[in-house]
Amino acid sequence: MAWWLAQGEKALWRLVLLVAAVAVGGLGALIARSNLSPIETRFPAAPAALPTRPRLHLAPLTGGVARRGPPVVVI
Repeated sequence: MAWWLAQGEKALWRLVLLVAAVAVGGLGALIARSNLSPIETRFPAAPAALPTRPRLHLAPLTGGVARRGPPVVVI
């Protein structure tokens, strides 16, 4: 039973690789034959970043769990 599953999986991956190779090859040929000019993208200028002070994240240090573990035995 395991042998059949291994052979089926191997055949499936071969089929996937074959289809991907044909698709990529066809896409490359299509792009090579096209006579489209390259697309130029222009992004708007980014606004200047305002200088800010870094925020300190003290919540884990000041709040949170103070002690972990079993309860302390009180005498």
